[in-house]
Amino acid sequence: MAKEVYLEPADIDHTMRARGRVVATCLLVLVLTAPTVVAASTPSSVSGSTPTAVSGSTPTAVSGSTPGTPLASDASDDEHAVSEPPAEPSSLAARQHGFQDDDNESSNGTTVQHEDPDAVDENGDLGAVKGWLSSRMLNSLQESSVQITQGQYEAGKRALGDEYTGFLGQYVDVAGETDARADDRTANTLNATRAAQRTYANTSQEYEATYEAYQEAKANGNDARARELARELTTLSEELRRSQRRLNETYTRLGNLTGQNLSSTVEEFESVTENVTEEASTIQAEELVATELTVSVDDDTISFLEPAVLRGQLRVLGNASMPDEVRLRIGGRTRTVGVAENGSIRTEYRPRTTPVGDQRLPVAFVPDPTSLYVGTNASVNVTVVGVTPRVTVDDVTAAGYGDRVPVAGRVTVDGVAVDDVPVAVTVAGSTLATVRTGADGRYRATPRLPADVSPGEVTVRVRAGETGRAVDANVSRSTLLVETTGTDLSLDATATNDDRVQLSGTFTTDDGTPVGDQRVVVRVAGERVAVTRTDADGRYRTTARVDATTGTVTVRAVYDGTGTNLADSSASQQIELQAAGGSGDGGPSTGPGATGIVAQLVAVGPYLGGGLAVVVALAVAVRWRRQSTSSTEADVEWATDPKPARPDSSTAGTLEDRLDELADSDPNSQVQSTYHALRNALRGHLDISRTATHWELYRAVVADAPELDDDLRTVVEAYERVTFAETDVDDDQAAAVRTAAHSLADTLSAADTVSANDAGSTADTPTTDATGT
Repeated sequence: MAKEVYLEPADIDHTMRARGRVVATCLLVLVLTAPTVVAASTPSSVSGSTPTAVSGSTPTAVSGSTPGTPLASDASDDEHAVSEPPAEPSSLAARQHGFQDDDNESSNGTTVQHEDPDAVDENGDLGAVKGWLSSRMLNSLQESSVQITQGQYEAGKRALGDEYTGFLGQYVDVAGETDARADDRTANTLNATRAAQRTYANTSQEYEATYEAYQEAKANGNDARARELARELTTLSEELRRSQRRLNETYTRLGNLTGQNLSSTVEEFESVTENVTEEASTIQAEELVATELTVSVDDDTISFLEPAVLRGQLRVLGNASMPDEVRLRIGGRTRTVGVAENGSIRTEYRPRTTPVGDQRLPVAFVPDPTSLYVGTNASVNVTVVGVTPRVTVDDVTAAGYGDRVPVAGRVTVDGVAVDDVPVAVTVAGSTLATVRTGADGRYRATPRLPADVSPGEVTVRVRAGETGRAVDANVSRSTLLVETTGTDLSLDATATNDDRVQLSGTFTTDDGTPVGDQRVVVRVAGERVAVTRTDADGRYRTTARVDATTGTVTVRAVYDGTGTNLADSSASQQIELQAAGGSGDGGPSTGPGATGIVAQLVAVGPYLGGGLAVVVALAVAVRWRRQSTSSTEADVEWATDPKPARPDSSTAGTLEDRLDELADSDPNSQVQSTYHALRNALRGHLDISRTATHWELYRAVVADAPELDDDLRTVVEAYERVTFAETDVDDDQAAAVRTAAHSLADTLSAADTVSANDAGSTADTPTTDATGT
């Protein structure tokens, strides 16, 4: 018996309350992207595909349908049902590459139908949605692979473009609704396969262009250019083989996760790669002369003071003559070495950054690009003994914000100058420059003094060498007098007729130098209404809502230089507030129907500006999804709740201070502690599970606040790198995390202030009933 298909707003609203944004989105995807819609009242018409049932791909394309009207009805059955998207016809490429279309019907021929959103489980509708999305992405991968292996590289990359990205984003959203780690692995693998396939396409395309250039050089008799291009073809063929191996790995994982047989696609890529490798090898044999290199060491225990004495023999295959000199790359350092008539060579290697202990020391013959010879590799086994250098630093005097701080000195070991070792210059715990020593062991750095170094005498720390390397790390110190720099803050405030004030200005030093990334607080009539930061040119701009009627008020912008070498500064201006015009049409309502958390959103939104306001919007959305039910009575209770959602004062209120305290710790600890401080603060504002992973927290925030993506991603990615990949971050990366965290902290701080103001303004607001009386 045919099932009725409804597209009522109430159904969608019910689904949103019961399953959240993701399931509703997927339900709409299934309805709106399906090629056919049930259009008749017989079993055969339900499972069939009648093209005339739909005239477009939008909700209005359903012929003759209106909200509340069934597309097909049966008086004896009132269940709501939506047909699954039918399988698309297999393309020629799909048949060639072994992909299978999804079967959207059950074994008895009946159409799979959506159930009541409250009744479905993660293995029901969500499983069908995931299967459909993964099938679409597999089809895109298959289409792309056919294009790439046929040399249609741009078409192959387009097949993995915006549409694929959209499907992947939807899949990630659906996967976020389940607890299955396999879903996350599938999403990651679908993304990795797309990336690997695009890389393969780019490398193949570059190889083809290089081959055409090689053919042109040969036709023009340009032998030097032909040899150079032959060398590039060899390099590209090796790169393509590495890319193909990565692609094989991702396809293997993808096949295991999806249950699809993808072997024919892998074989197509392998065939193309093999052809390219053979072609490049043939060209190299025609254009270049092969060589062999053997190397030995006089004493296998070496150090910076006792360098390795290397002796070798170069052999040229065929009848080509021996080169007079060769370029050798030894342990990452390249030098030119003379070659005797019999092919013998001799050189020394003094280790600097080679790890201590037993090591395999690589020695490579690296020909010039136009050389006749093919490079070759050799190696010797050595034991590296470390030495500790002496580091000196010249005296430094005084500096203020933006001044150059000249730091210079020399690095030696027993009087022998140590060249080409890294030197890091740190002032008051912040690394300001990294340079390398010259041939005489001297170094010089002239970093500018940043704002976040407090005035007074501070330590200048110079660290040369690296721990655990042939030239070990050592430190020397000096002092620097940091002076306070005067500042000038300007303010331009303009009142509008909708209870808002437009604010802008500049922040500079006394001599007019712009100061970026500094926090400016704006108060109106003594109440803080906005927090913003200056841009790279020292400018700031924001908008604030003022809870006042009419009259003259004082607007004051304040810069607090605590913790910096910049002096405090402020600017004030009196403005005449105008009465709000008209009835307020077009603006957000703040009447009885918008009390409680809704009123908080209305109050916060205008003067947090852009991405900051959406954090509060996200809090509203989360609370709504958590608290609302299918009953109208529950909706009225939520809409009239006079109590604003208050964040935990122990988080956002002290977050800025907590972040400032972390600046003195090492970079890795800074990143981890910064993440946890932000996590606690965000959980005070949003309904986020204690067990949420770092990426689950990230997705929860940016789902409704995409403008916060960059700052939060900076923190989360660095945290993942330090915590799970066990990869160190440097001072610059830690500083980037601090900057992003402070930006997020400003958001939460401003939200706290408005939340408190809103609590006071709504405390005496009477609760309304459903009619608003």
